Amino acid sequence: MREKFNFSNKRQRVQARKFLDKEMLYWRTEFFLKSWVFRIITEEERTTPNEETCIHIVTQPNPVYKQAVMHVWFDTDGDVSRLELEEIACHEMLHVALSPISMPWEKLLKQKITRHEMDFVTPLLHAPEEGVCEDLAFILVDRRNRNRFLKARLKGFRPKKGQ
Repeated sequence: MREKFNFSNKRQRVQARKFLDKEMLYWRTEFFLKSWVFRIITEEERTTPNEETCIHIVTQPNPVYKQAVMHVWFDTDGDVSRLELEEIACHEMLHVALSPISMPWEKLLKQKITRHEMDFVTPLLHAPEEGVCEDLAFILVDRRNRNRFLKARLKGFRPKKGQ
């Protein structure tokens, strides 16, 4: 099983997208989001690369209609590990799961303040959610991987007679 996907190779970008879809489905189930409708759109390469990762996702959840649109950009240079893709998928699904809490505040503010004020307030609204999603994704993926490791070890474990 591949540990890293090299995005300069188109085949590996496609494999990374398939792996990402599989992970999104896993976290969708874990966070009880099966009733939501998701559209995942792969966009062309980014013109402004991000130094942190070779993949960028913008998630636009609509908790009223239980729909989410995700735009995915893969850079054509660099690579990303399976672990990074797992964390990214978990992170984005957390945004969807938290949207019934965060989206009403933003909607309410848009009605009450000017666009200029909203441009100032928006980063203040999104920063705490980003931090929570980042930390929870790290914890949840780590816990999932530890459980996989333990299950694999226990599967091969055969107690000796008398134990």
